[in-house]
Amino acid sequence: MYNRNYQIIKGEKYAKLNLGIFNQQLIKVNDNLRIIILVDENSMEKIDSTLLNRFEKLIFSFDHLFDNQLKIIYNNLIEEIGLRRNIRQIENNHCLMNLLTSCENIEIKGLIYYFCKIKKKNLNELDNIDEEQLKENIIKKIYKILPKDIIDILPEDNILKIKYNKNKRIYNFKDYISNEELKKYKISIIYTFSSIFDNVYCLNKKLSFSISDIKSEDEIINLINELKRINQNDDENENYICIYFNSSESININYMINFILNNSTDDQYNYILIICIDKYLDDEIYLHIDINPNIYQIFIDNLNGKKF
Repeated sequence: MYNRNYQIIKGEKYAKLNLGIFNQQLIKVNDNLRIIILVDENSMEKIDSTLLNRFEKLIFSFDHLFDNQLKIIYNNLIEEIGLRRNIRQIENNHCLMNLLTSCENIEIKGLIYYFCKIKKKNLNELDNIDEEQLKENIIKKIYKILPKDIIDILPEDNILKIKYNKNKRIYNFKDYISNEELKKYKISIIYTFSSIFDNVYCLNKKLSFSISDIKSEDEIINLINELKRINQNDDENENYICIYFNSSESININYMINFILNNSTDDQYNYILIICIDKYLDDEIYLHIDINPNIYQIFIDNLNGKKF
């Protein structure tokens, strides 16, 4: 552990860990413990160098996983989607570029790898990849989390625009919670240009909270339990809890997803994570295409919006 940086006391291994109140305490290390830390190369400067220096470091990317066939599929798909190419033609496009975080090259490569390799039990089946079906699966993941600002600038024959116009059925929060099909998802992520402070039709504010107000995991658990108690005593008795994030807090989405999945498996509630984006601010926005089949993602430009 930690490049064998541990002490042996009476034949057992111990390591010093900084973990909240357990600062610099000697912690017993199980012989079977293995730790892998995944760090995005763009985040390396933010990681404590003391921590990283205790680990063997390897650079790993999808370029190491893609054979020539997958590289060709990827290049064809990027060319057909053409998002960045079209947005570059628009003046003052920085906000729109920020909204394309979910369509970065690494995300597209991740989806290709997932659908081609992870879902196929027999890797020899890669010789028979249905490129059209693969493209369809990826397009279905992408078009739902694009705002109308981006859809509008795409050519009429763009595959994303065609799919969006053909399938768009949710225009506001009321549409969302009224959709019986979507109630099967334990977690939903809604990206929106609406403000955290907006009064949203059909959204029970008593069953929502902002992640900005939370300081610890215990607070999350206590608050969720309190919201459930309030709901049980409410005449409306909803089955969802909404958690608000602003643009800068969107980086915490994966943490909250894992927290909910690990701590709310037995309840009957749906958790709706609402990321409120200010399109006029130069904030980096973290939109992550989640391949978990129990998670639904969608961009609803205006939570009080009308059909257009």
